[in-house]
Amino acid sequence: MSDGTATFPPLPNNGWLSHAAHSQNIRRVAFTLAEVLITLGIIGVVAAITMPVLIAKHRAQVLQTQFKKCYSEVSQALVQLKKEDEYLSITNGPQLQDFLVKQFKEAKSPDRFIYSYTPEKQKELIGFELPVYKSFDKKNEYYERLLDDGFIFINNEYFVFINANYGSFSDASITIDVNGLHGPNVAGYDLFTFKLDNNFNLRFADENTLLCSETSSGEHNGYSCSYYAMTDKDYFKNLSW
Repeated sequence: MSDGTATFPPLPNNGWLSHAAHSQNIRRVAFTLAEVLITLGIIGVVAAITMPVLIAKHRAQVLQTQFKKCYSEVSQALVQLKKEDEYLSITNGPQLQDFLVKQFKEAKSPDRFIYSYTPEKQKELIGFELPVYKSFDKKNEYYERLLDDGFIFINNEYFVFINANYGSFSDASITIDVNGLHGPNVAGYDLFTFKLDNNFNLRFADENTLLCSETSSGEHNGYSCSYYAMTDKDYFKNLSW
Protein backbone atom coordinates (compact mmCIF):
# COMPACT_ATOMS: atom_id res chain seq x y z
CA MET A 1 0.00 0.00 0.00
CA SER A 2 1.54 3.30 -1.07
CA ASP A 3 2.15 6.09 1.46
CA GLY A 4 2.22 8.71 -1.26
CA THR A 5 6.04 8.88 -1.49
CA ALA A 6 7.37 8.52 -4.99
CA THR A 7 9.86 5.68 -5.51
CA PHE A 8 12.34 5.32 -8.31
CA PRO A 9 14.12 2.27 -9.64
CA PRO A 10 17.83 1.96 -8.82
CA LEU A 11 20.19 3.51 -11.34
CA PRO A 12 22.02 1.05 -13.56
CA ASN A 13 25.66 0.49 -12.51
CA ASN A 14 27.52 1.36 -15.68
CA GLY A 15 30.92 1.78 -13.95
CA TRP A 16 30.76 5.57 -13.72
CA LEU A 17 30.38 5.63 -9.94
CA SER A 18 33.24 3.19 -9.35
CA HIS A 19 35.47 5.17 -11.74
CA ALA A 20 34.69 8.39 -9.91
CA ALA A 21 35.45 6.76 -6.58
CA HIS A 22 38.71 5.40 -7.97
CA SER A 23 39.71 8.84 -9.25
CA GLN A 24 38.91 10.27 -5.86
CA ASN A 25 41.19 7.71 -4.23
CA ILE A 26 44.02 8.62 -6.63
CA ARG A 27 43.68 12.25 -5.69
CA ARG A 28 43.89 11.31 -2.03
CA VAL A 29 47.36 9.59 -2.42
CA ALA A 30 48.94 12.00 -4.90
CA PHE A 31 51.75 14.39 -3.79
CA THR A 32 51.59 18.09 -4.28
CA LEU A 33 54.37 19.91 -6.12
CA ALA A 34 55.48 21.49 -2.85
CA GLU A 35 55.83 18.08 -1.20
CA VAL A 36 57.87 16.75 -4.13
CA LEU A 37 60.19 19.76 -4.03
CA ILE A 38 60.68 19.43 -0.28
CA THR A 39 61.52 15.74 -0.66
CA LEU A 40 64.03 16.44 -3.42
CA GLY A 41 65.56 19.18 -1.30
CA ILE A 42 66.03 16.78 1.62
CA ILE A 43 67.63 14.19 -0.69
CA GLY A 44 69.96 16.86 -2.05
CA VAL A 45 71.06 17.94 1.42
CA VAL A 46 71.74 14.35 2.50
CA ALA A 47 73.71 13.71 -0.71
CA ALA A 48 75.72 16.91 -0.23
CA ILE A 49 76.66 15.77 3.27
CA THR A 50 77.46 12.13 2.51
CA MET A 51 79.07 12.30 -0.95
CA PRO A 52 82.28 14.10 0.11
CA VAL A 53 82.71 11.57 2.92
CA LEU A 54 82.26 8.65 0.53
CA ILE A 55 84.62 10.19 -2.05
CA ALA A 56 87.29 10.84 0.59
CA LYS A 57 86.96 7.27 1.87
CA HIS A 58 87.34 5.90 -1.64
CA ARG A 59 90.41 8.09 -2.29
CA ALA A 60 91.98 6.90 0.94
CA GLN A 61 91.45 3.24 0.04
CA VAL A 62 92.87 3.71 -3.46
CA LEU A 63 95.96 5.58 -2.22
CA GLN A 64 96.60 3.03 0.52
CA THR A 65 96.42 0.18 -1.98
CA GLN A 66 98.73 1.99 -4.41
CA PHE A 67 101.15 2.88 -1.61
CA LYS A 68 101.52 -0.76 -0.56
CA LYS A 69 101.79 -1.95 -4.16
CA CYS A 70 104.49 0.54 -5.14
CA TYR A 71 106.50 0.00 -1.97
CA SER A 72 106.43 -3.75 -2.56
CA GLU A 73 107.41 -3.51 -6.23
CA VAL A 74 110.28 -1.09 -5.66
CA SER A 75 111.55 -3.18 -2.73
CA GLN A 76 111.49 -6.30 -4.88
CA ALA A 77 113.29 -4.50 -7.69
CA LEU A 78 116.07 -3.58 -5.27
CA VAL A 79 116.29 -7.20 -4.12
CA GLN A 80 116.65 -8.33 -7.73
CA LEU A 81 119.21 -5.62 -8.36
CA LYS A 82 121.47 -7.04 -5.67
CA LYS A 83 121.56 -10.36 -7.50
CA GLU A 84 123.54 -8.71 -10.29
CA ASP A 85 127.30 -8.56 -9.82
CA GLU A 86 127.47 -5.04 -11.21
CA TYR A 87 125.39 -3.55 -8.44
CA LEU A 88 128.52 -3.18 -6.30
CA SER A 89 129.79 -0.60 -8.78
CA ILE A 90 126.83 1.74 -8.23
CA THR A 91 128.03 4.94 -6.59
CA ASN A 92 125.37 7.53 -7.45
CA GLY A 93 121.77 8.16 -8.38
CA PRO A 94 122.07 8.12 -12.18
CA GLN A 95 123.80 4.74 -12.06
CA LEU A 96 121.13 3.40 -9.73
CA GLN A 97 118.51 4.72 -12.13
CA ASP A 98 120.05 2.82 -15.06
CA PHE A 99 120.33 -0.44 -13.14
CA LEU A 100 116.95 -0.16 -11.45
CA VAL A 101 115.01 0.54 -14.62
CA LYS A 102 116.00 -2.90 -15.93
CA GLN A 103 114.00 -4.50 -13.14
CA PHE A 104 110.67 -3.07 -14.35
CA LYS A 105 108.80 -4.00 -17.50
CA GLU A 106 108.24 -1.09 -19.88
CA ALA A 107 109.94 1.36 -17.52
CA LYS A 108 111.66 4.44 -18.91
CA SER A 109 114.36 6.65 -17.45
CA PRO A 110 115.00 10.00 -19.15
CA ASP A 111 117.32 12.72 -17.89
CA ARG A 112 117.78 12.59 -14.10
CA PHE A 113 117.21 16.34 -13.72
CA ILE A 114 113.84 16.21 -15.42
CA TYR A 115 111.81 17.44 -12.45
CA SER A 116 113.63 20.77 -12.50
CA TYR A 117 113.16 21.24 -16.25
CA THR A 118 110.53 23.49 -17.80
CA PRO A 119 107.16 21.90 -18.66
CA GLU A 120 108.02 22.27 -22.35
CA LYS A 121 111.27 20.33 -21.91
CA GLN A 122 109.51 17.65 -19.88
CA LYS A 123 106.92 17.17 -22.64
CA GLU A 124 109.72 16.89 -25.17
CA LEU A 125 111.47 14.16 -23.18
CA ILE A 126 108.59 12.08 -21.83
CA GLY A 127 105.46 13.36 -23.59
CA PHE A 128 103.81 14.97 -20.58
CA GLU A 129 104.39 17.51 -17.83
CA LEU A 130 105.30 16.31 -14.37
CA PRO A 131 103.19 17.55 -11.45
CA VAL A 132 104.53 20.25 -9.16
CA TYR A 133 104.57 18.48 -5.81
CA LYS A 134 103.46 20.25 -2.64
CA SER A 135 104.55 19.78 0.95
CA PHE A 136 102.23 17.98 3.38
CA ASP A 137 100.61 21.23 4.51
CA LYS A 138 100.07 22.15 0.83
CA LYS A 139 101.71 25.57 1.27
CA ASN A 140 105.14 25.03 -0.28
CA GLU A 141 106.70 23.09 -3.11
CA TYR A 142 108.17 19.83 -1.82
CA TYR A 143 111.96 19.75 -1.48
CA GLU A 144 113.21 19.52 -5.06
CA ARG A 145 116.62 18.04 -4.24
CA LEU A 146 114.94 14.81 -3.16
CA LEU A 147 113.82 14.37 -6.78
CA ASP A 148 116.88 15.32 -8.83
CA ASP A 149 119.29 12.35 -9.05
CA GLY A 150 117.22 9.93 -11.06
CA PHE A 151 113.75 9.42 -12.49
CA ILE A 152 111.85 6.33 -13.64
CA PHE A 153 108.27 6.09 -14.76
CA ILE A 154 106.56 2.73 -14.91
CA ASN A 155 103.82 2.57 -17.57
CA ASN A 156 102.79 6.10 -16.54
CA GLU A 157 101.23 4.33 -13.54
CA TYR A 158 103.69 5.62 -10.96
CA PHE A 159 106.97 7.52 -10.77
CA VAL A 160 110.20 6.84 -8.91
CA PHE A 161 112.60 9.67 -8.04
CA ILE A 162 116.13 9.02 -6.74
CA ASN A 163 118.28 11.21 -4.53
CA ALA A 164 121.87 9.99 -4.23
CA ASN A 165 124.88 12.25 -4.61
CA TYR A 166 128.04 11.08 -6.33
CA GLY A 167 130.25 8.85 -4.22
CA SER A 168 127.92 8.52 -1.25
CA PHE A 169 124.67 6.80 -0.34
CA SER A 170 124.68 8.07 3.23
CA ASP A 171 121.73 10.41 2.54
CA ALA A 172 120.23 8.53 -0.38
CA SER A 173 116.49 8.29 -0.75
CA ILE A 174 113.80 7.10 -3.12
CA THR A 175 110.58 9.06 -3.50
CA ILE A 176 107.56 7.41 -5.09
CA ASP A 177 104.55 9.10 -6.65
CA VAL A 178 102.15 6.19 -6.16
CA ASN A 179 99.56 7.29 -8.73
CA GLY A 180 101.51 9.13 -11.40
CA LEU A 181 99.76 12.07 -13.02
CA HIS A 182 96.69 11.79 -10.81
CA GLY A 183 96.30 14.22 -7.93
CA PRO A 184 96.58 15.50 -5.36
CA ASN A 185 100.39 15.46 -5.89
CA VAL A 186 101.11 16.20 -2.23
CA ALA A 187 103.86 14.72 -0.08
CA GLY A 188 102.29 12.33 2.41
CA TYR A 189 99.19 11.85 0.27
CA ASP A 190 100.39 10.27 -2.97
CA LEU A 191 104.11 11.13 -2.78
CA PHE A 192 106.30 9.27 -0.26
CA THR A 193 110.01 9.45 0.50
CA PHE A 194 111.95 6.42 1.74
CA LYS A 195 115.53 6.15 2.90
CA LEU A 196 117.93 3.97 0.94
CA ASP A 197 120.72 2.42 2.99
CA ASN A 198 124.17 1.35 1.79
CA ASN A 199 122.87 -2.16 1.11
CA PHE A 200 120.10 -0.82 -1.15
CA ASN A 201 117.34 -1.63 1.30
CA LEU A 202 114.27 0.59 1.26
CA ARG A 203 113.44 1.99 4.68
CA PHE A 204 110.73 4.39 5.74
CA ALA A 205 111.89 7.78 6.91
CA ASP A 206 112.18 8.71 10.58
CA GLU A 207 109.19 9.51 12.81
CA ASN A 208 109.74 13.25 13.09
CA THR A 209 106.22 14.57 13.68
CA LEU A 210 107.17 18.04 12.44
CA LEU A 211 107.91 16.59 9.00
CA CYS A 212 104.44 15.12 8.62
CA SER A 213 102.22 17.78 10.11
CA GLU A 214 99.43 19.97 8.77
CA THR A 215 100.54 22.77 11.09
CA SER A 216 104.24 22.75 10.16
CA SER A 217 105.62 24.79 7.30
CA GLY A 218 108.62 24.27 5.08
CA GLU A 219 109.56 22.38 1.94
CA HIS A 220 110.61 19.25 3.88
CA ASN A 221 107.17 18.76 5.43
CA GLY A 222 106.05 15.33 4.24
CA TYR A 223 109.46 13.67 4.47
CA SER A 224 108.49 11.53 7.49
CA CYS A 225 105.02 10.60 6.28
CA SER A 226 106.18 7.24 4.91
CA TYR A 227 106.80 6.17 8.52
CA TYR A 228 103.23 6.92 9.56
CA ALA A 229 101.77 5.49 6.35
CA MET A 230 103.58 2.23 7.16
CA THR A 231 102.78 2.05 10.87
CA ASP A 232 99.36 3.69 11.32
CA LYS A 233 96.49 1.64 9.89
CA ASP A 234 94.25 4.72 9.87
CA TYR A 235 96.79 7.06 8.31
CA PHE A 236 95.15 7.37 4.90
CA LYS A 237 91.68 7.49 6.41
CA ASN A 238 92.64 10.53 8.46
CA LEU A 239 94.08 12.62 5.64
CA SER A 240 92.46 16.03 5.16
CA TRP A 241 90.99 16.45 1.69
